[in-house]
Amino acid sequence: MDALTRSRYRKPPRAYTVICDFCDFSRTQQQQLWHALTRATWSKAIGWKQHLWLYENTELTSTETLLHTVCAPAYVVEVIEHLEREHLLPHIIAIGLEECVFNATDKNGRWCDHKSPKPLRR
Repeated sequence: MDALTRSRYRKPPRAYTVICDFCDFSRTQQQQLWHALTRATWSKAIGWKQHLWLYENTELTSTETLLHTVCAPAYVVEVIEHLEREHLLPHIIAIGLEECVFNATDKNGRWCDHKSPKPLRR
């Protein structure tokens, strides 16, 4: 069994939890998005999931770096849209996830400064 297949059966990496908490995704939304990510075959979603796994157990990268590089708002929305087009997320769920992302951003499309992310370390 390869690493991508095994990731379907493990709990998501800490970096995924950080971005979900930052966006205030509900528990159901987190599970729906993760389930879609584990079944994705398009490169955008697979690449994002692999980047999130790379941050697992990483002590050298700050949460802010993670949020502003791998998890920039526009990128997260793009991944959600790819999952919808791949028919892994229903439209209504994708819209709800995107709305959460938009609520966590400022008028310039960057993460809100007033939100403080939880530390990446365990």
